[in-house]
Amino acid sequence: SSDLLPHMIAVVLRPAADGLKIVTLGSQGGGIQHYVGSGQNANTVATFDCVTFNTCTATGTWTNAYGGGTNTDAYTAKFIDCTFTDCTARYGGAFSNCSNNNGNALGSLTITGCTFTSCNTTANSNGGDNGGAVWTSKKTVSVNGTNFTSCAARKSGGGIYHSNNNESSLTLTRCTFDNCTTTIANMTGGGVNTNAITVTVDGTSFTGCTSTGNGGGIWTSAESVNVAGTESGKITFDACTALNGSGGGICIDNSSNAMTLKDCAFAGCRAKENGGAVQSNGKTLTARRCAFNGQWDTVGNNAKNGGAVYASSKAAQTQTQIVGCTFEKLVLRATAMGLGTCWMAGTFNREQFAGLLGVKEDEIF
Repeated sequence: SSDLLPHMIAVVLRPAADGLKIVTLGSQGGGIQHYVGSGQNANTVATFDCVTFNTCTATGTWTNAYGGGTNTDAYTAKFIDCTFTDCTARYGGAFSNCSNNNGNALGSLTITGCTFTSCNTTANSNGGDNGGAVWTSKKTVSVNGTNFTSCAARKSGGGIYHSNNNESSLTLTRCTFDNCTTTIANMTGGGVNTNAITVTVDGTSFTGCTSTGNGGGIWTSAESVNVAGTESGKITFDACTALNGSGGGICIDNSSNAMTLKDCAFAGCRAKENGGAVQSNGKTLTARRCAFNGQWDTVGNNAKNGGAVYASSKAAQTQTQIVGCTFEKLVLRATAMGLGTCWMAGTFNREQFAGLLGVKEDEIF
């Protein structure tokens, strides 16, 4: 219990190059439990460097089974080159980094170069909850160069569940989410579930992620969402599915949201309801240089809308811009179904259009 120390508090695990391997059971933090307490001292730091958590389980009751690998409520938490395999808890199958004022917490969480494999909140004996791999309520969350594979949440956030709406942010850079899922009916965010105010995604891929509700790859209620490929690489959503909801790739559920998609590729994403690739309930949707290939709605009893993109908002002065995007396979699919299709075009300002596309000096438009 590190709240026994009134000043600088730091927990650092930095083992030899071969990693510290932990196999254990515990009521909270199956491998390691680090407790700061209600004071939440801003100087408290927990750093996990090159640690391996294998088959760790938090076995507590439904109120306290946090973090299969580790549970820490440190103000600042850092996970560097760590590996979590087959870890289980009710909240945060791999680890939990929360505080007593969830949803309005301060502090930060940084995850760099880590691997999460087959972590889940589905096998806990007291029933599972959110965050198949990670459950956090920190204000600032940054995930870099990290892989999530076959992680599953009984409820929402198969890979990551982030709950904080206090001017919070979530940033994903060069990450992969493969076959991450939610399991019980109508849950959201097969890969990521977040209500952060700002969400930024760069150079990240979502493959085969599935939600039972909305957002096969990502579900968010953020006010600002920027999913844009840069020098870190393009954004890809491949074969992601919203089984009983909308937004096979991404679902934005905020009427005042502004979302930008740039240099993204959506292939074979599906939704039962709206938006095979993208569902946006926000005020502004801008898509530039994106590819929507092979999106179409699954067969079901209800009417389906927006095989690739479905934008719907009741907010005043809504705006949708889709510029320089490809929908060729949608046209081919419609033709194969015997539906008439056409390309629509009109006059436009060449300079303004080139600016929207972001045409560089060495590119020909």
